[in-house]
Amino acid sequence: MRNKLLLLLLLFSSHVAAQEEEQWTCGADSASGFVFRNGDWQATRFINEDALFTLDGDKGIVEFSQSINVLDCKTSEAHLYCNNDSQNFILDKASGRAGFSSLMGALIQSSSFISLFQCIRM
Repeated sequence: MRNKLLLLLLLFSSHVAAQEEEQWTCGADSASGFVFRNGDWQATRFINEDALFTLDGDKGIVEFSQSINVLDCKTSEAHLYCNNDSQNFILDKASGRAGFSSLMGALIQSSSFISLFQCIRM
């Protein structure tokens, strides 16, 4: 029984070690979207803000200077696709091109935006 427990522990620890974090630093290229002002949607530019993206298993974290966004991710050999109820992040692993969008503002008449990035794997 003890040997089985040790074997199980070794298998689990090697599985955990194999799933190391993947981090990308992303420089902002452009950001634009819409704000709801005076009863109408108005196109506007947003401040370009760099981001840090961390993939940890099937969870992705997009960190900006004043917000942390947790997303569910699916990966392929070439791309990362991540989202939650109102946000999306997509990344091309070969080119480092990425995009992040937030659409919650469409529901609460606030703001919705998309940011485009050039990312480098750390």
